[in-house]
Amino acid sequence: MAFPATPAPRVLTVRSLKPTLVSVAHSLQRQVRRRGNAHRWLVQANWGPLARAEFATIQAATELMDGQFGVDTWVLPGHEAPRGIWPGAPVANGAQAAGLAAIALKGFTATQAGVALRMDFIKFAGHAKVYQICADTNSDGAGNATLTIRPKLQVAIANNEGIVFANVPFTLALAADLQEFSVEPPMLYAYQLDLVEVP
Repeated sequence: MAFPATPAPRVLTVRSLKPTLVSVAHSLQRQVRRRGNAHRWLVQANWGPLARAEFATIQAATELMDGQFGVDTWVLPGHEAPRGIWPGAPVANGAQAAGLAAIALKGFTATQAGVALRMDFIKFAGHAKVYQICADTNSDGAGNATLTIRPKLQVAIANNEGIVFANVPFTLALAADLQEFSVEPPMLYAYQLDLVEVP
């Protein structure tokens, strides 16, 4: 099910969580390590003030998620369109293994500047994880380009695998089972929703 696009939140906060184990010795030397390639997007949305009819749409959608049990997809408001131009019909250029940060694509219109731009969100057709473009990218004379993404590729992708670059759906669950809203005179509702990516 898709989370409602309207009313849009007044404030949307997107966090990128990459768990890192850090220890500092008595000598103040720092050691850092990671547990694999773990990553999650955390989304906080704030609405209000809303009339009761406006709030009902958001509140009902939240209740239908059944606490942390359910999941929903949501195209983040304000991020429906990419910054890049994404000309042609880009697909994966060869099979690519999980853990890569540079992803080869083919099928762009040749010799185009700004085919993908920093802060574009993308996902691949074969899995639900959402990635972010971290370097502006141009296509070469053959219509090839290499995207720099974070997090690193979580799941291997196949040759010719499609890419979603517009209206990218985040797969999200509630971060807590308890949900609450506040009401102020004259019946204006305020609401905060905390969500975590569950690809």
